[in-house]
Amino acid sequence: MRIQSMSEKALRTRIWKITRVDKLHSFVQVLDACGMAELAAEAREALSQLTGGAVTG
Repeated sequence: MRIQSMSEKALRTRIWKITRVDKLHSFVQVLDACGMAELAAEAREALSQLTGGAVTG
């Protein structure tokens, strides 16, 4: 899986570059599945900002 080969810095950059809600939501799920809870939390924050604070799931 590509996520496991990316550095933490690269993943953080990717989180904040994603502009599609569905793609960022999927990214959160993948980060959780890979055991990257801290990055998943950051991705949830980005998702919250992208949706204006309304995050489901």
